[in-house]
Amino acid sequence: SGNFAACEALPVGGGAVQEFSDTINASANDQVNICSVGTDKILVAYNKGANGTYVRCGTIGGAAKETVTWGTELQIYNATSNWLQIAWDSGKSRWVCLYTHGDNNKPYSTVGELSGTTLTKGTEQDWGADGTASENLFRYCSNPGWWVWFYRLTSDNDNISLKRVVVNTNNTLTMGGIQNSWQSGAAYPQDMTDVSQSGASQHSHVALIYRWSSVITTRTCETYSNNTFATGTAVNLSSGNDQNARTAYGKWTDSNGVAQSIIVGIYKDTSDSNKLKIRPGNVVQSGSPYFDWQTEQTLDEGNTDSYSLTFNPATELFVVTYTLGGDIKMKNVSVLSSASGGQNAWDCVVKNTVTVLSGSGDNFW
Repeated sequence: SGNFAACEALPVGGGAVQEFSDTINASANDQVNICSVGTDKILVAYNKGANGTYVRCGTIGGAAKETVTWGTELQIYNATSNWLQIAWDSGKSRWVCLYTHGDNNKPYSTVGELSGTTLTKGTEQDWGADGTASENLFRYCSNPGWWVWFYRLTSDNDNISLKRVVVNTNNTLTMGGIQNSWQSGAAYPQDMTDVSQSGASQHSHVALIYRWSSVITTRTCETYSNNTFATGTAVNLSSGNDQNARTAYGKWTDSNGVAQSIIVGIYKDTSDSNKLKIRPGNVVQSGSPYFDWQTEQTLDEGNTDSYSLTFNPATELFVVTYTLGGDIKMKNVSVLSSASGGQNAWDCVVKNTVTVLSGSGDNFW
């Protein structure tokens, strides 16, 4: 017909491995978290064990965006901490780091500012009035413009709990009341994804992903009023004793002009030799929002672990990162909610696979 599809841009390698910290204590070297600031900066939070907890800013550069120039690290706590989460609030132009102190397992936060790659901080805040916590997750809810803190309240029967969080311009956080009665029994947060862009009826809607009763479960979290959240019906993402679940959401109009809206989940299938599984789903738009998960598919037949997942709107692909035999691998996967350009709806098509790091990769974001 004389028409050509758009060319696809796929990664073919990666920049050199760079250290961003000296003397990381071996007992705390998995306490690392990262976030982006715009298109050319990243923030990383990490632990040096008893030597303290730090944050650092790096600028991404080079012709192919393959290098990072690091600014000076900033200590935010002088001892071991756990469950680090760092995030950037673009509305307030503030970074925020949530963590638990290693000595008492209570949650704390530090909020600060960024100039170039120089970080400054406010006073540390103690949010441990509700008890001890673990498995911190911290996500932005794009339409209302506030954050949700999702965690396990270990001092209250391991209930998974929620708090509404507002970042202030005076380098503090304001947190709403705790809600920990929406799931009975011990549960373990795995991930939380902002899907509020899916429609006006889900204006403050996040997807909660957690392990409960040996299955991976998803719930919607829709409204917030009078210090409480409205959570939807629990829906199983997987039926086995699966682990390391991650989700991502994408909404876009593809190169053929077809509207796409999809949530994707990945996890390690412990009942099937730890194979990497992927499951696409739809965010239902009417009634009580929930996730209409489609057929499970296998992305890697090997013994996999340590997953990360995001959506790249520039390429209209989901980016899956995982470990296999010590190698860190990355897959770019096309998933469509509506058939387009010869691809069926809900097919998970791997566009390419690259090895990011050989032989020594683990515990990444």
